[in-house]
Parts: sequence; structure tokens; C-alpha cells
Amino acid sequence: MISNADNASYNSRRPGEVIAKLNEAGFEIYCSILKEFSGFFIKFDETSLTLSPTQASQEYTMPADLTQIVHLAERQSSTENWHEIDPADNLGNVLQNQLSDAGIWTQDFGEKSAFEYYGPYLDAANAIIPGAPSQLQKIRIDPITDVARFVQIAYTAKWVQIVSDASTLVLPDEGTYAMEAYATAKLLKLNGDTLADTFLEEAKRLEARFLSWVRQRQIQRPPQADMYLEGCADFF
Repeated sequence: MISNADNASYNSRRPGEVIAKLNEAGFEIYCSILKEFSGFFIKFDETSLTLSPTQASQEYTMPADLTQIVHLAERQSSTENWHEIDPADNLGNVLQNQLSDAGIWTQDFGEKSAFEYYGPYLDAANAIIPGAPSQLQKIRIDPITDVARFVQIAYTAKWVQIVSDASTLVLPDEGTYAMEAYATAKLLKLNGDTLADTFLEEAKRLEARFLSWVRQRQIQRPPQADMYLEGCADFF
């Protein structure tokens, strides 16, 4: 794609500009995918995080590629069911009890966790780290756990920038046509070339076709649309 976008813009821009515009275009497609189907880039993790009674401020660093939390749960042993942790209504909920007793809660299998979390958020220490490959997100947990607990995370993996022709592209192959067309339009626009509008329209067409592919990822049992008020006859 780097070569194609460069050639389509007459090799008129510096290599860094070509990569920068491909990154812009790739992130646009990435966001369009999440808007169309929020579960597309889901990852599951049951090893990265453990709740600990001694963790400072009950603040935990999340996996490096996390950008959105989809699901969080905890359990004390591998023989019990996971207990889902609900997000806090606000930051105050997880700050007000940081120094209080953890309290007593039910350990019945499958029930809601007694914990809640705030986040993910980006603190000052991780917002700008020279040379760092990623910005690490964090969460805060309340109350303080009494024992070490395993944590199950389902999360959206973040967009990973392209830095060279050896970089890994996180988009599916089917989305690269629109990405390349958007990047070419951006490069031509830098030149003031009127062909930029032509490539932009082509990119929109390719994106629309790609999002149709994203929309229905399983066709084994497609969702059914019910008629309005169907099944409500008994109420009349």
C-alpha cells in the first residue's frame, strides 16, 4: 500500500508523508468498523491482570493494546465461575472507599462481583513517554480486595500505527482498498491536485462496500426483525 499510494500520487511526497496519510486513512477505516460493529477487534485475556490487596491505590495497568473495556470479571479460584465487575458511575465511587475495609460479600457462584472499576484512563505518566510504542491505559478498582483474584478482560484492541513497510496492519484485507484510496486522496490534496476529489469519492464507495461486509459477520442465523406490536394482541 505504501508503494501504491506513493505511485498514485506521482511519487511527489516524502516517504514520511505517505506513511502519515496511510495512518490517517487506516484510523478512519478502523473507527468506521467500530461504529458499524463494536465487537470486531475484541481480544480476550485471563492472564495479564490480578487483583492484589497490596496494589497501590488499587490502580492497575491494562494490556498495552487495550483501548476500550468490553467486559471485566474476577474470581478467587479457577474452580468458581467468573463474577462480572460493573463500571463505576463516577470516579468518586472508587476513591471514597480506598482506605476503608473491604467488607463482606457473597461468594455464590455466578453472582455479580462486589467490585467496581473506573476507566480505562490515560494518566500523565503514560500520556507522553518518549520512545514508548504505546500509551498504557489504567483502571481503578474498588473496594480493596482481601485476597489475590484472577481477572478476565474482554477489550477492543487499539489501532496500531504503520511506521514502515515491515509494519503489521491491523485492518482486515477487505478494508485495505478503501484505506489506500483515502490515503492517495490525502496525498494528492497536499499537491492541490484535482484528482484528489476523484480518489476521495472512490474511497467512500469502497468503504461503503467494505462496511457491508463488516455488517454481517455470521450468516448461519441472521437477526430477525419483528413486526411492531407483534405478540401484543392480548393487551387489546
